[in-house]
Amino acid sequence: MVRLRPPGRRLHSRAAAPGPGRIQPGLPVRGRRRPGAAGRGRPLTPGERLVALTARLAPRPANLQSALAAAPDWPDTLCLLGHHRLLARAHDCLKPWKQQVPAPAWRTLAQAAADYWRTGAVVAQGSRSVLPALDDAGVAAVPLKGPWLAERLGYPAGTRLTNDLDILVRPVDLAAARSVLSELGYRQLPEPVGLPGAHLVYVPGRPDLWLPQVEVHYNLAEPDGGAWSDRAWRRLHSRRWGDRAVLDLAAVDLVLYLSVHAARHNWFHLCHILELAYAVQAVGPKLDWAALWREASLAGLSGALRLSLSVAGRMCGAPLPDGWWRGRPAGRSLRAGLGDLMLRRRGLVRPRPELRDGPYFTLLLAVVDDGLGRALHRLGAAARPPAAGENGAGQARTGRRALGKAARLARQLVAAAAV
Repeated sequence: MVRLRPPGRRLHSRAAAPGPGRIQPGLPVRGRRRPGAAGRGRPLTPGERLVALTARLAPRPANLQSALAAAPDWPDTLCLLGHHRLLARAHDCLKPWKQQVPAPAWRTLAQAAADYWRTGAVVAQGSRSVLPALDDAGVAAVPLKGPWLAERLGYPAGTRLTNDLDILVRPVDLAAARSVLSELGYRQLPEPVGLPGAHLVYVPGRPDLWLPQVEVHYNLAEPDGGAWSDRAWRRLHSRRWGDRAVLDLAAVDLVLYLSVHAARHNWFHLCHILELAYAVQAVGPKLDWAALWREASLAGLSGALRLSLSVAGRMCGAPLPDGWWRGRPAGRSLRAGLGDLMLRRRGLVRPRPELRDGPYFTLLLAVVDDGLGRALHRLGAAARPPAAGENGAGQARTGRRALGKAARLARQLVAAAAV
């Protein structure tokens, strides 16, 4: 099961090319309506179209210019760009047409770009204190996001808001990591932010310390991420970053982690999906797709992987190879397709508020959850007569649990259909 962040709850202390014959995501199509980005089957507004183009790996200049010429509602467009953490990227994409952007809007974009650079510099500078200190204490730490990831993926520097340092450590090293961070002036927040049991959050003990917030992860995902994390540690490799070496996830683990990260944020922010698209572009040609699906299946994350990759290809132009989804069990592909349709109905550029939580949100999680397929399989197994030597009572208990999960899903489906 993929435990996603509850709606309305923030993880951070502060915010803020399609194949031949395919329709380019984010653009209106004559004679048809695009249900995916805006929701409710309505066409994109000029502002939504501009946001969708900004979220693509390589937006076409003619399309950007056309979107600007359509006179978008700039206050609304800036709000959407801020929600998706794409303000600095929009500033970078729209530089050739600066004169077509109203001066107040351009100042907002320029200020956001400066803020993104500044927060990124804080993270990079803070890491030069945190990572060597952990290394000296014998604590292996893997940076999960920040300037290291941007450099590896070819993500334009300074266009991705990163205001904290996320690191992965082994569970046995948690106490040592806590001690190192305390010596550097950090204090642990009394309650974990985001997913309970997934990571611990540390903040500078004094405001004058030039240090970023640090999130210490000890699993890549819950609840089956422990075994996956163990395998990921064995596949790590070292890479030079500046004057030091950093540990990197293998390509399989990187793509799976970014897919789960987008799912953990409920696919609410296009920046996470764009990051996944950059990863597919950077490591996809050498990626062992069979190994990726095998790892996702072992960790119970194939539903989240399938849906995240589908959205990355459709919305951001991730260069997915032909037949990347083939070979998956039909039931999982069907569930991923249903999840994709539900995301289209909710909207990706402008999520519909009434579908962000409640029965619709719960049903989306149930559809994507690999545990649903396992529950239905157990239900089918419990329906057959026990073979010789099998425990009939245990089989009945398994069937009742699976039936209860199926009944809850049916109730959620009825409630969601009424939204």
